Amino acid sequence: MRRFRYRCTVCRTTSPVVHGIEALAAVGEAHRQTLHGGHFPDDEMAGQIDSQGR
Repeated sequence: MRRFRYRCTVCRTTSPVVHGIEALAAVGEAHRQTLHGGHFPDDEMAGQIDSQGR
């Protein structure tokens, strides 16, 4: 199963690992709604990680 993380460079936070693209989208959306009023932070990142967590 593929693993993903969401990264907000404005808050300097990285989400825990989630499994699946839908879960990744939900984490990003929840973060934006809660901390950024629904706005997209500059340089926001999200992506798949390898077996070593990179």
